[in-house]
Amino acid sequence: MSGLTDAIVLGAGAGTRYAQGQTDSASELKPKQFLLLNGKPVFIWSVEALLHSLTLRQLVIVVSPEHLSLTSRLVAQFLPQTSCPIKIIVGGRQRQDSSYSGLLALEHLTPNAEFVWIHDACRPILSKSLLSRLNQITEKIPEASGWIPVLPVTDTLKRVQDHHVLETVDRTPLVRVQTPQVFRFNKLLTCFKNLAEEPPHVFTDDAAVLEYFKEPIVTLQGDDKNIKLTYASDLELAQKYVLATERNDLCVSESVTTSTV
Repeated sequence: MSGLTDAIVLGAGAGTRYAQGQTDSASELKPKQFLLLNGKPVFIWSVEALLHSLTLRQLVIVVSPEHLSLTSRLVAQFLPQTSCPIKIIVGGRQRQDSSYSGLLALEHLTPNAEFVWIHDACRPILSKSLLSRLNQITEKIPEASGWIPVLPVTDTLKRVQDHHVLETVDRTPLVRVQTPQVFRFNKLLTCFKNLAEEPPHVFTDDAAVLEYFKEPIVTLQGDDKNIKLTYASDLELAQKYVLATERNDLCVSESVTTSTV
């Protein structure tokens, strides 16, 4: 990828669905992004993968207000130095609010980045091969405003109402969407600013904001190991992936310099 690049890691979620699957009441108090995976907090895996594989000017971690100090301490502990500074900021109630906060934190840098990568803090298993494919597709299809990894839907889908099946849904055109997602920074920021002038909308990923404003988005093959930790059993699965994946395809850590806002 050629062009100035920044990144945002979203970790402001409360993880309520994850807590519902916990049997240990003490674990329910700790959001999933701070749980340990092979000795490191989950979000650290997500951050260091981007730092190791990309040439970034700035990386922003978005967290809830109550976890600002904790995040700063963990980043300082696990990622002590790097040429890419990390800024830790407070996010909002919805995912899109946190993404917008991250974009605004990067807007003040001069010049604006050409690209911004946005990744979930709770997707810790990032392979070099997936990140390489994302890098390459921005050059192969430069006319797009966004590039997102997807996987096919393999299960049969049915539309259900009141526990009764209404119909079987054609799964052929459907895909499951992952992160990181890559965007033209100015395109995405402009769409978010325009969205702020409209009645409230709720989007479950950042590409949906571009979709709403009819901006072109390109898909590429995702990675079935790039799971999002949603339920308690997902951490065990991620641990198995860490142990089973060849080390030369897993992104390893870098040192980091931090600041908080």
